[in-house]
Amino acid sequence: MAPRTKNTGLALLPSTQQLAGLSEEKTKLILDVVNKVNERETWHGTIRMVIAGCCFSMCVASFTYLVMNGHEKAAAVVLGVTVLGVVGQMINARI
Repeated sequence: MAPRTKNTGLALLPSTQQLAGLSEEKTKLILDVVNKVNERETWHGTIRMVIAGCCFSMCVASFTYLVMNGHEKAAAVVLGVTVLGVVGQMINARI
């Protein structure tokens, strides 16, 4: 698997020297496109975080349900996989 690279969002934005050479109309158009891309990335990131929070909450709830009904081994598997997944994603986010 290829290593992941961080998308900083700065690749779309030309340097100030490049922008200075363009007309005001083209500069505004470029900046509008960059703003739309950033808004979309922020929206998608927010949605991903909400979905991840719901999934994590469901795993903790299922862990609690399984423990209360005497299924400790299954509960340990559910919580173990959840914790490993969360830690793995935290590590991947930092790379």
